[in-house]
Amino acid sequence: MSVQDFLREVYGQDLWDLLAFICGVIYVFLVARGKWTGWLWGILSCSIVLWKDIVQYRLLSDALLQLYYIGMGMYAVTHWRRALGDDAAFSVRELPWYVHFIIIVVGLFLGGVLGQWMGRFGAALIYLDGVTTVLSILATILMVYRVRSNWWYWIVTDALYIYMYLRQGALFFATLMAVYLGFAVYGLYRWSLADTEVGEDVIE
Repeated sequence: MSVQDFLREVYGQDLWDLLAFICGVIYVFLVARGKWTGWLWGILSCSIVLWKDIVQYRLLSDALLQLYYIGMGMYAVTHWRRALGDDAAFSVRELPWYVHFIIIVVGLFLGGVLGQWMGRFGAALIYLDGVTTVLSILATILMVYRVRSNWWYWIVTDALYIYMYLRQGALFFATLMAVYLGFAVYGLYRWSLADTEVGEDVIE
C-alpha cells in the first residue's frame, strides 16, 4: 500500500470519522492526566465507532465492546468524581504481579472462546477480534479503578488493533489507534508520577 493510497483513505473519511478521532484523542489525553471529564469525550467517541463497526466494518465483537465502553464511561464519571473530588490530588493503585498473570491467562482464554463464537456470525479476524475485546474489557476495568498498569494492557491491545483495522482497510481508525498507543505510553508516564497504593484489594 502506497503513501498516496493511505492519504486518500484518510482524507476520504466522513465527518463522523473525524469527530470520533477528535473525541477519542481528547478522551485519552484527559484520562492520562487524571481528569474525569475525559470519560465524557470517550462516551461520545465510542458511540460513533459503534455505528461504524456495525454498518461498515463487520467487527461484531468490537461493536459489543463499544457498548461496554459507553456503560463503563458513565460509571467512571461518577466513580472518579466521588473518589477524587474537585480538589483532591490524583492518585493511582497497583496490583501484585501474580494478579496480572491471572488476568492475562484468563483474558487470552476467554478471547479465544469469544472469537470462536463470534465466527459463527460472520465476524472478521475472529481470534484477534475476540482477544482484543476481552483484553480491552479488562483494561477498562483497571483504568476505571485507576490501576496504573492498565496502560501496559492498552499498549499491547492498541498495537493489535492497528494491525486488525489495517487488515480490514479501516486506515483512519488504524491511525486513531496509533494515536491511542502514543497516549497510552504518555498515560503510563503520567500515572507513574502519581502516588501509588499497592495491594490485592485496590478494586473496591
